[in-house]
Amino acid sequence: MPVTSKQIFEYLRRTFRSFVLGVNIFTLLLLLSSFLSWSISPARTLIFAYLGLAFPFILVANLLLLVFWCIASRWKVVLLNIVVLVICYSPIITYFPVNIFRSSPPEGSIKILSYNVRGFNWELDKKWTADMPVVQYLKSVDADIICMQEYMASTSDKHASTRNLQKVLKVYPYYSVIPLRPTNGGYAYGLACFSKYPIKAIQSIPIVSSDNGVAMYKIDVNGKIITVINNHLESNRLTMKDKKLYRDFLRVRDSRKFDEVAQNLDNKLGLAYRKRAPQVDMVARYVAEQTTDAVIVCGDFNDSPISYSYKTIKKDLLDSYAETGFGPGITYHENYFWFRIDFIMHSKNLKAYQCTVDKVKLSDHYPVWAYLSFK
Repeated sequence: MPVTSKQIFEYLRRTFRSFVLGVNIFTLLLLLSSFLSWSISPARTLIFAYLGLAFPFILVANLLLLVFWCIASRWKVVLLNIVVLVICYSPIITYFPVNIFRSSPPEGSIKILSYNVRGFNWELDKKWTADMPVVQYLKSVDADIICMQEYMASTSDKHASTRNLQKVLKVYPYYSVIPLRPTNGGYAYGLACFSKYPIKAIQSIPIVSSDNGVAMYKIDVNGKIITVINNHLESNRLTMKDKKLYRDFLRVRDSRKFDEVAQNLDNKLGLAYRKRAPQVDMVARYVAEQTTDAVIVCGDFNDSPISYSYKTIKKDLLDSYAETGFGPGITYHENYFWFRIDFIMHSKNLKAYQCTVDKVKLSDHYPVWAYLSFK
């Protein structure tokens, strides 16, 4: 009996659906595995760190497959996808919070700004003036506490020195600069904190790194001592050449370059993941030891919300953006690397309001700020 075209079509349809189902089961397993990066240290294995980094792409793939099965009316498969998405609710809502309504901060709230300024784009050959874009931005935000990473300033008052910046930003009488590398060419590089409130104590948290670091400040806010921890965790150290290679690959999508790009990223990212893991453990230990009235942890973690770094430091803290923001909140925005890697976390006796990522292109990072108030 000859095979009809209808039978051929039905065979192809079933084969295609079986293939898509296999792909879907695989992506669901990847999605479930990706948030194991919250609990498994990259010092043990890098697999889950990479899956955590790929979390948004895996999630989008599963959502597209869910739509496909809805159109195909395969409701058992639809239910399977929904069950897995419900299991993954916590990482999904952490990565993509949907806080639609933003309440106003109460009187007495403090505003904190965290900003990786990338050395102010190395435009330090002249003194700070009020009309410089970065100064205008810092003034316009009018934060009570500013924490900066990759802060760079001249050691001479003839150029853009810290003292000169403090004079331009007169509302910040208290400041601290902790250098992270030896002064080179008359410039200091490191972590900075500018505060409207007295900084009572300053301490470096001892992490192992050549260029990165963590600073801890005890700040007296109207009689309450708040511990503020300013982080710049291990950088991925992608050079301009590395970024160009990655950017060109995405533009041209030359499959012949895939192995080179993958190997290059693995060499840089893998090393950074392994170095960050003990740094994160150290910061988490210091956070747990604090007995002050409140704790704020902010800065550039160089890791996404679905990572060991994020979850280990956060632990008993709250993420102000996850609590009050909307959308992915991308803070690093150059060379096709779009991730939220800058955070403001706080102890549970504080409440966050209006955490915002400002789309100000004065650095390769966007600044992030939030209002915090005692409950």
